[in-house]
Amino acid sequence: MPERGAVLLQRAEALYAQGKSEETFELYQRAIKKILKDEDVAALLPAIVPNDTPKETLGFLWRNFAGFFKDPIMKFATEERAPDAYRLLDSFRVSSKKEYKQFKSPRAKVVLKGMQIIASLTVGILAWDLKDRATAAKRYREALDLAATHAPFNGPPSSCTNLERWIATDVQATRENLAMLTRNDERNASVVAADDSSTGNKRREEIAVRNTRVEGDGTINIQDSVLVATDACKNCGKRGLGLRRCSRCTAVNYCGTECQNADWPAHKASCKKKKT
Repeated sequence: MPERGAVLLQRAEALYAQGKSEETFELYQRAIKKILKDEDVAALLPAIVPNDTPKETLGFLWRNFAGFFKDPIMKFATEERAPDAYRLLDSFRVSSKKEYKQFKSPRAKVVLKGMQIIASLTVGILAWDLKDRATAAKRYREALDLAATHAPFNGPPSSCTNLERWIATDVQATRENLAMLTRNDERNASVVAADDSSTGNKRREEIAVRNTRVEGDGTINIQDSVLVATDACKNCGKRGLGLRRCSRCTAVNYCGTECQNADWPAHKASCKKKKT
């Protein structure tokens, strides 16, 4: 008879205590897949856990599993070196097309949202580590938008416990990171504009400007170069994610219809219908 997810988790924790990180990582994946396949996805751990840790076995596993990708010491937990583990993580990304119908009860649906939020945040962090700030920003934004649909995830961590507190803590750090990212892009925009050698999509330009990222545990990482991650409204200059593109030329962005209409007299001469 196959071992239950909670038993696999206990074995994984014993391996981790022995310093066997890679074996632990593999066992976490087995436990997650076992629960997803034929167990109650909202089942509670048979133990008392701290108030900032999920009580659900699957949530606890997901917290530890995702933590391996976030920890720079665990160099084996990358898309390149652990493709199967990365696919499992990415399959829960908010914008993933995969459906998980086993999350049926109200609590199970909350657990699913938490897993999706953490998956997107983690994929975003991995993109940031590769200096792909545009993808990082997109993943952060989709995670924050989903968090907004469950009040405890979107509020102060001190107001909740367990799964909700864990997610709310990461959401708060991500909200701060995304705000910092936007501010940095506003500052860096002038550098990109002044770079006469730049060609192609300016959102993907790498420029030698230092930037910082605040991690979930409060530590700060500094990088020596950045990719511009946000678009700027052609009319007012406001930067953000998912701005409205001109439907005719798709070459410029606007933060709304008002700005698009206001800029039309200036944009009209250069607006050419995109070839299909």
